Amino acid sequence: MALAVSQVPQPPAAPAPPATTTALEVAWIDIGRTIEATEEGKASLAKLQALQQVKTKELTAQAATLRELQAKHDALPPGADARSAMEREAARLRVELQRRQQDAEGELAALENELLRPLLTRIGEAVEALSRERGLRIVISAGDATYLSWVNPDADLTAAVSARINAAKPPK
Repeated sequence: MALAVSQVPQPPAAPAPPATTTALEVAWIDIGRTIEATEEGKASLAKLQALQQVKTKELTAQAATLRELQAKHDALPPGADARSAMEREAARLRVELQRRQQDAEGELAALENELLRPLLTRIGEAVEALSRERGLRIVISAGDATYLSWVNPDADLTAAVSARINAAKPPK
């Protein structure tokens, strides 16, 4: 006995696609390059570099003192009374050097935050404004997106954001 084709259950029909589709507009920005391209960013980076150079010089001097002490220690015969005093002094200097390194890193991070936070806020505002003007739906930070295989250079907002920030007066 044969079944009629009309009796075989049919799967439900797939929903019809929307009548119009909106293209997904994507752009990208390199925040690091944007900071480097703005006057405020250049000034902030120069201040950070100056502090880093001062701290590096201080730490290098202290490390040299520790190396000199270690050389004097190594020149003494084993068992000398001065040798154990130098070992204690070297241990104290090592701890102090580590503490100063941590302090320097903290000071640099605090200054970076203080100097760059307002600029990063203004970069975000400029990205949002440009995105709205250009009808963009997504803006990717290229410096953070290490897994991008390819990006169209025409979709780079870095220069436009830098120009917009340089054209605006920095807040007081």
